[in-house]
Amino acid sequence: MPNHAEQLAQELNLSLKNVQGAIDLIDAGNTIPFIARYRKEATGSMDDQVLRNLGDRLEYLRGLDKRKEEVTGSIEAQNAMTPELQAALAGAKTLAEVEDIYRPYKPKRKTRASIARARGLQPLADATLKQDANFDPQTAANDYLNEEVPDAAAALAGAQDIIAETISDDAHCRAELRRYYHAFGMVKSVKAKDEDSVYTQYYDYTEPVAKIPGHRILALDRGEREGFLKVSIAVEAERAGGIVAWMFARKKTGGASAAIVEAAALDAYSRLIHPSLENELRAELTAKAAEGAITVFGENLRQLLLQPPIRGKTVMGLDPGYRMGCKVAVVDGTGKVTTPTDTRTKRQKGKDYPLAEVSGLKKGWAEQADAFSSWLEGKTPDEVKKLKTDADGKPADADLLSGCTIAVDRYRDAVVRACENAQVLGAARGDTVKLGVEVAEMPQGLAGTDDKDAQVQAKITLAVVTMDENARVTSAIGDMTEPELSVSADGTVSAPREPVYTKNELGDRYGMRSASALGKEWYEHSAGWCGYLKGKNAVEIGKLSADGTDADLKALCTISVTDLQKAVLKAMAEQ
Repeated sequence: MPNHAEQLAQELNLSLKNVQGAIDLIDAGNTIPFIARYRKEATGSMDDQVLRNLGDRLEYLRGLDKRKEEVTGSIEAQNAMTPELQAALAGAKTLAEVEDIYRPYKPKRKTRASIARARGLQPLADATLKQDANFDPQTAANDYLNEEVPDAAAALAGAQDIIAETISDDAHCRAELRRYYHAFGMVKSVKAKDEDSVYTQYYDYTEPVAKIPGHRILALDRGEREGFLKVSIAVEAERAGGIVAWMFARKKTGGASAAIVEAAALDAYSRLIHPSLENELRAELTAKAAEGAITVFGENLRQLLLQPPIRGKTVMGLDPGYRMGCKVAVVDGTGKVTTPTDTRTKRQKGKDYPLAEVSGLKKGWAEQADAFSSWLEGKTPDEVKKLKTDADGKPADADLLSGCTIAVDRYRDAVVRACENAQVLGAARGDTVKLGVEVAEMPQGLAGTDDKDAQVQAKITLAVVTMDENARVTSAIGDMTEPELSVSADGTVSAPREPVYTKNELGDRYGMRSASALGKEWYEHSAGWCGYLKGKNAVEIGKLSADGTDADLKALCTISVTDLQKAVLKAMAEQ
């Protein structure tokens, strides 16, 4: 049975990786509140509403698969399966479609048609339904007379019952009428007894199915349950019956049989199809109304809970956690979080990152990083790779140690990886190279405990841009990584020790291609957008739509490039 991860990712516009993570957690028996609160790293921080929608849709799709298997088994047991039926079942998107396909093969209770079949009238019904102009049903009916069928009229009546049930079981006919009922059906209510009640306004009430609000459906249902109302779905019976007759009766070419088929079609609609569709549509309206009521209640409750409980007071909130550590947030009297996380880079912090005060070289972080950059100049990737470091990542090279004592092992590895991934994108000798870093807003007030750090997933977007003397882009590369950071009790943020791969490095392993409308991976979308920047200056780039809706960009990139755009503009603004 398929797990439907790709379909859900497309329908809900979510990452395939995160959808698969959510499915795995649901299948493991975890509850939606637990997943939403304690498994954010696996689901991409989906909230409980998104997870609940995903879970409900997953349950429906799996129920659909199970029903398809049951129907397939039942039809095969009757030796009635055909390639056309298999294709129809495989293409069915809803349970209603599956049931319509199965209806002709579904074991039925005793009906007028089953009685007629038992009397041997099926061949007469089949011949009549073909509507051959040369076929005379009145004459043919005389061949089917027996003790249970005394005359031709009884034979034709039985054949008509069989034809009516065949028409009622036709999936295309029901689908056409279902659309008609949704478009032109009316919800109608009348009083069930002569008593005053809170439902007086509905004692003679009519409203279109397509427009009636959910709260009114629920009110009508309550009135019917309490015995004050009779509720029904009304349509123009003559027009609806005419649709059925038009689909099956060939009045101009069907000869004498056409009149019998037309009568059977009208009987099928009034006796079999309308009551079935009425029940189906009412159940659908009630389910949709109930779901809408829950949504409204949830939103009202959310607004109530978001009201400040202590106006004008500073409040500290604690969220105890075993796996991810304890979270602490402080909110001032205006509702503003007062413990923001500083997302500046060490170079951007400058003197705010006081390394010079504790460094034996009396140099700040930027100065030591520049010394490492100078050491790199003129070296090949193999030479850089051979740089030895100690257990703390600090260089073992004597010349380098004279100007740099910070840990450089990760920068060494990053330089080697950058060389291995280098591309020729159009930059010319003499162009200026700039780097921009955009860090998405981090969760507020997050902190660990004395014995265990808290974990949080960051979103870091990088852009490298080359510009000519006119400050126009000659090439650009955009990338993104989402490392899991550790937050200590004092709020210090630390990067993971294990390797962190960017989306470009992950390539096809990122798993976006199947969920992309263009059939592209993330790195291909990013490359398309970056290529579009060539020849543009910062003002022109700043005016580009960040949501990928520009007509010229749709064929190149459909991902949101908000963070990439910010990173590029930061790079171009670097002095």
